[in-house]
Amino acid sequence: MCGLPYLQPMQFKIRIATTKELRTFFQAFTKSVAEDFPAYTHNTILYLLQDVFSLKSLQEEIKKGICQIFLASVNKRIVGYLVSTHPYGGVGFCNWIAVYPDYRKKGLASALLETWEKKAQKDGAHKVHLWTDRRNIEFYKKRGYILVGRIPDNFFGANDYLFYKTFGKSSEKKFLKDFLKRRI
Repeated sequence: MCGLPYLQPMQFKIRIATTKELRTFFQAFTKSVAEDFPAYTHNTILYLLQDVFSLKSLQEEIKKGICQIFLASVNKRIVGYLVSTHPYGGVGFCNWIAVYPDYRKKGLASALLETWEKKAQKDGAHKVHLWTDRRNIEFYKKRGYILVGRIPDNFFGANDYLFYKTFGKSSEKKFLKDFLKRRI
């Protein structure tokens, strides 16, 4: 190893963000969207960050239970994230996933996906969906995702690839559990 000291495996934690952590997350998210998603133009990035995924809209969606943000941290520093929707009709959707450059290829993205998948199942999902670009096709295939296909010139002009992963058969009892509890 050329005299390099033995490196311990990276110790990281994954948790669901609270509304109190959103300002810190949003700073990191803003930088990441600008640097890690080359398909988007400057104007599109501004639109996404100032409108669709603004700090205010994320706060509102978390409070309403529509959105969940999973944070990966090392020594209390955010180094990756996964933004998803709460399962709807038994299906969860991953809007964004990113791991910061110095922390890639260390298992964080896999851990974020696994944590999200478990939470989605607990919340009644039988399936999850996500979009990606061509850089990540093999990553998702290795984690059991099925490639549906390529959609050229998709959202905001990006060439997207749609993936899904199935955990089991759909169950009305599971995906309507919160609604059914309120009716009793």
